[in-house]
Amino acid sequence: TAVNGLRRLGSSLRIVGNDEKENEDGAALAKLLQALRLARVDYLRVRPFGDDRIYICLSAALSTLHAHAEHVGFKARLKAFPQGLPAQLHRGSQCVPYGRFTVAKAHEFVPFSSRQRLALLRLLLEHKGRGGAGLDLSSLVYQGVLSDVFALHHAPERQIAYAAWASPGMLAPLWPPRTFELTLSEAPNVPAAGGYPLVAYCGERAAFFLLFYSYYSAWLLYLAAAGIATLVTLAAVLEEEEYTGENHYNMEKAVLAGFSVLTLLWAFGMRKGWTRRERMLARRWDVAEFDEASDEAPRPQFVGVWRTHPVTGERELWASPLARAWKYVLSGLLSIAMLVVVIVIQMLPEVFGDAVTARLGISDSAFEVLSAVYTAVAVELFGWAYRALAWRMTAWENHRTKSSFKYALNMKVFIFMCVNCYFSVSWIAFVAPEPTDLRARLSTLGTQLSALLCSRAMALLIGGVYLPHTSAQHKYTAAKERSKATAAAKGEDFAAAGQEMWENTAHSPNPGLRPVYADAHLSPSDEYGFDDTIAAFAIQYGFVIGFAAAMPALSVLALAINVALLRASAFKMLWVSRREWPFTASGLGVWDKMLETLTVLAAFSNGWLIADLMDLGGPERDGGDGDGCAVHPVWKVWAARAGVVAALLVLRLVVHFALPDEPRWVGLIEARLRHFSRPSRATAIFDGAADLCPRRLACFP
Repeated sequence: TAVNGLRRLGSSLRIVGNDEKENEDGAALAKLLQALRLARVDYLRVRPFGDDRIYICLSAALSTLHAHAEHVGFKARLKAFPQGLPAQLHRGSQCVPYGRFTVAKAHEFVPFSSRQRLALLRLLLEHKGRGGAGLDLSSLVYQGVLSDVFALHHAPERQIAYAAWASPGMLAPLWPPRTFELTLSEAPNVPAAGGYPLVAYCGERAAFFLLFYSYYSAWLLYLAAAGIATLVTLAAVLEEEEYTGENHYNMEKAVLAGFSVLTLLWAFGMRKGWTRRERMLARRWDVAEFDEASDEAPRPQFVGVWRTHPVTGERELWASPLARAWKYVLSGLLSIAMLVVVIVIQMLPEVFGDAVTARLGISDSAFEVLSAVYTAVAVELFGWAYRALAWRMTAWENHRTKSSFKYALNMKVFIFMCVNCYFSVSWIAFVAPEPTDLRARLSTLGTQLSALLCSRAMALLIGGVYLPHTSAQHKYTAAKERSKATAAAKGEDFAAAGQEMWENTAHSPNPGLRPVYADAHLSPSDEYGFDDTIAAFAIQYGFVIGFAAAMPALSVLALAINVALLRASAFKMLWVSRREWPFTASGLGVWDKMLETLTVLAAFSNGWLIADLMDLGGPERDGGDGDGCAVHPVWKVWAARAGVVAALLVLRLVVHFALPDEPRWVGLIEARLRHFSRPSRATAIFDGAADLCPRRLACFP
């Protein structure tokens, strides 16, 4: 039944077009529909009651998609690896077999998922050769011929993807030895639950993001347990009679320093474990060699002049690198000016703190809480303002491709977020003259960290999930009521008619207007936009590992927040936003570099705090100004800090080189594929692969 349904329905997406009020709009629409008919794309054109937009609902028969898949060499999922060398190379590895689709061997392929049907239908629409509609959808939207192009959610597969995401198997085992065993395992059959259903619906890029959220949160459970153990230890020390006064203070600092080292070890291990898992999944999903920018077309917004490429001899749009460089410089200066404003705003409590406490008559602890709330609100407001500014600056920089545009936008916003979020806590930890007592300084730092961590989570849950979801429901209900009122005014039966104008080809079933309305009023999924969800997890990761000594319970708070964020991130992708076009990726991309940068910076911040906690700057002496202030020699203090940082970085290198970045079987498969894909081996691969030496093709130890 499922296969018959796929053959009948093929695929569908929804194109929303402007109303044909003027002749040129009507001509553009007629030209668009003619291109669809020539490409054998079925469509249903409707204009709902009370709505001035025309919806063109597209679908294609499965036979049409099959023919086009064979024509363009579409890579589809096979039911099993072909007999011979490919099957022996991948035996037991749980790799997903892919091959170029052919109609004659359609029975050897898994029926197309909705993600593959969408990809094929878009290829059919944009293909300029034989059998394609030759429509540049991005240019049509940019030129105003269409107001939007979006894919419709597929309800059954969406439920399957969410069920896979919510399954207990998505989280790492609670027993730590089992987790470490899976991380260090070289076996090719290491389980990775829930991965392929996410890939089949959302694409590899979104699947990597979701799997990283669950992986990081699962490892956070172990750090939270260590944080609770640290708090229990400090409470037990407080009860011991021999640890009183200075002895208790020294013991407390030693425990906090030990927890900082443990946190960094956890961060190094978690990053290495994720790198190995990422490489394993990329090989299993056959995206290890994917290059996003290899064959990207220029953005329709790209402005340039036509020239002949000096290497290929082809005509291409070209823009002066010098002009773009000046735009980069000006964007950077504007971003720096924005950062200066942010720093000034966040420094106001430090400058006017004494005057405010004296005027309001509040205690220092109460002002500490108010200052933390003020900083958290300022961080969110300026973060929202800069995100809009960064989008405009990136558009002005005239990037050629979507990937370069998205990379520049993510780098701008994330660097700003790091300064915006980490400045206040870094000031308190390393620069602020008061409080001079290290214990009081760490207490203030812990309060600030807690406020920022909670505010970031609330901003994502409310601003990114709750408000868009509520707004979409309200817009949908209002549109439905408006359609009913318009139908009643015209004397039409809303339930029977449901539309004011419609036209469809013979083979396209009417999907109904309800799912079209529902998805049309969801939040747009901007393929050029900022990856706000993974940015929130990355900022949280920096808080947790960068200032571990200030608040051991911070990891517990982060884990509690992630319990909500894990479900919210999947709910946002599947029910709050329109369906994203499934993007292929071989990993987290630039976010891997950002997370690695945060890990290295955490070694510097923790090294500084550990040196101060353990008084590694040498014996105290009088400051020499007659006030009796006990200080360390400056050069010894900095030497101690540099020594601890260097030791932590060496520890990072030890962890990095002690464990390979990928399981051995992944490298073995890639090496064998490269070896047997040489031209001299082509005959052996296709003619005599089954007769090759079994010992040489033995899978894995």
